[in-house]
Amino acid sequence: MPARTIFSFDGWDRDHPGERPPGDRLDAQFAELLRGQAEIGAQFDVLFNERLDARLAGIGSKTVSPAAPELGYGAGGFYGADTAGAAAVASDYAQVSIEWAEHMPDPIPPNVLAINAITGDHWSSRWWANRAATVVSAVGANGLGLISEQLAVVDRNQPAPTAYPPVDAQTTMELVVNGRVFSGSASPAPFTVTGKQITFTSPFYSISPGDEVIARYRYSVPIPQFANYQVISLYYLASQGQTVFLLSAPDRFGGVYTLTPQSVVAVYRSGSRIMPDDGTAAAGFTRSANSITLAAPAGVNEQVTIDVSERKAPS
Repeated sequence: MPARTIFSFDGWDRDHPGERPPGDRLDAQFAELLRGQAEIGAQFDVLFNERLDARLAGIGSKTVSPAAPELGYGAGGFYGADTAGAAAVASDYAQVSIEWAEHMPDPIPPNVLAINAITGDHWSSRWWANRAATVVSAVGANGLGLISEQLAVVDRNQPAPTAYPPVDAQTTMELVVNGRVFSGSASPAPFTVTGKQITFTSPFYSISPGDEVIARYRYSVPIPQFANYQVISLYYLASQGQTVFLLSAPDRFGGVYTLTPQSVVAVYRSGSRIMPDDGTAAAGFTRSANSITLAAPAGVNEQVTIDVSERKAPS
């Protein structure tokens, strides 16, 4: 901006020819020039900053592509609030399901369990299935069991007898001596078995009292037979004063039964169970052959129910 006129040097020269201009007037003029320069600088700074802010604002208003969604646990929120998040969570849970079902043979990795906030040693259902198969196979349809037992060495090359007689010991038995495994199928045979007695015969090794000897072998084991019970109920309407009920005579519904020495009998009068006669004839009953005899006579149309439990041989 132009400087304001503080003093006219042209007018001074006309009015005072040959005289020098007064110094105070010069100082005032220089001061005015300096002030004008400062104002111009301040206005330039304001203008520059406004232009700079505008440019920066323009840069900030540009559209920036969003970062790729982070897939994995928690993407899109706990339940996956958006499509990508839901897909990621579903994928993670699918992998967790696979690991729970199939992972072998060690514990499920903790990073898989973390999605369910489960920690510690966990195994998959497949691992447990294999484990169960191993345990159950100890007693199979062929009646063979598996055992591993530690034997004391009673004398040189003479372990203590085994708990059970091995089956085909030369091919199925193993001896673990101080951590070294000797197989009965090796040649030459490292040991012989007679009944429950083992004799160590290896030409290269021997065992002595104090050595750790573990025998692993198969043995015969009976397959358990589970009890099979049946219960037969007979229903009678007594006649006045009746005491004897013959089980071979049809009951109210035509049922009959033949007692055996193994039969367990329970008798009910009008819905209340009565005890067997203990010799006092106090409303009890006795059984003989194929009949039940009440200690106290029944009334007319009194309901008498006889339950017979019988153990049957496995089919």
